[in-house]
Amino acid sequence: MEMFFDDAFTLFLQSIGRTEEIDFYLKKFRQDSSRYFALIVPDVESLREAPELLRTHLNFLSRLGLFPAVLLSEPFAEECAEVFASERLFRIYHLEKENIVSSMAESGTGRKISVLRSEKSLPSALGRLVPSLTRRIQFVRLAGAIRSPAKEPLFHCNPQASVWSEDRALLELGSRLLKAESGLHLSVTTPFDLLKEIFTVKGAGTIIRNRSEILVFHASVEVDRKRLLDLLEESFGRKLRDPDFFSSVIEYHVDSDYRGAILLEDYRGMRYLSKFAVGIQARGEGVAQELWESVLSTRGPLFWRSRRKNTIHRWYERLADGFHRLDDWTVYWKDVPLESVPEIVTYAMNRPEDFSDFSLPPVPSDQTGQ
Repeated sequence: MEMFFDDAFTLFLQSIGRTEEIDFYLKKFRQDSSRYFALIVPDVESLREAPELLRTHLNFLSRLGLFPAVLLSEPFAEECAEVFASERLFRIYHLEKENIVSSMAESGTGRKISVLRSEKSLPSALGRLVPSLTRRIQFVRLAGAIRSPAKEPLFHCNPQASVWSEDRALLELGSRLLKAESGLHLSVTTPFDLLKEIFTVKGAGTIIRNRSEILVFHASVEVDRKRLLDLLEESFGRKLRDPDFFSSVIEYHVDSDYRGAILLEDYRGMRYLSKFAVGIQARGEGVAQELWESVLSTRGPLFWRSRRKNTIHRWYERLADGFHRLDDWTVYWKDVPLESVPEIVTYAMNRPEDFSDFSLPPVPSDQTGQ
């Protein structure tokens, strides 16, 4: 069993394909001061159809030194608890009958995964645990991601989003949780994709979050230059060459917490998207899409470039009206007159690098790249 576990875990890591992402999230979760790094909330269908898989994923987490809690609520708490009853890795607590924190200290089971069985409904049970014991909730259900009215999976949605009728109750629960504590991380995935959702930027489900407040500025004196510079250099992993870089920027679209930003320059009456940066902590949460929507709220010709090796080129291709591949760069454009395309391609191709060749420690990449 030990050999099988190691082989399976290695295969999982290889399937993720980005060891820097796993390293980043491992460090993040291990530094979390919460009692549990996450609260796993499986539905009864997941535990009926894939109990062994869920136990295996939880075993993986424990081998990495991460010990989440599992929450089971009525009306299926008793049935679901049987899934964990015979495994030594798990310790079942009766949420309404025991003091969870003191029970763990007294029994010395801190290296076990706590299964919290509640006699209450899910909203009531969550209200007791969040945010005092955890700030990260992973809803696990056989149906997977929250879906749009057209039944398309949503990678992220805000509490006001329109969703498929069968998913409204879950979104409303998420909305109540965020209203009570805005800093929670809420996600929805399948038992098959739990580890991918936890350890990758792209994830494998839906993140429920409040919409970001996107601020628009037209002068560098209006922005916090230090925070913006830190964001850019963290996102690109390199230092800016020119300390006077911001002098050429005519438009700033910035997340109010400086978790992401788009910077625009002027080129002959057209907007050149100079920088598109999303901070490490915000990646995969939909901040990039919100920034993009803010930019498009002002109509007019827009173009940008991205390195050919950038992993998000397909997303850029969907956003653009057209694109042209060069040796090192791909140039994209939107609402640019056809006769101006050769000119903008030449400009983008010959534009000098803004960042130095000196690389900072690598970070997981996302929608950042010019």
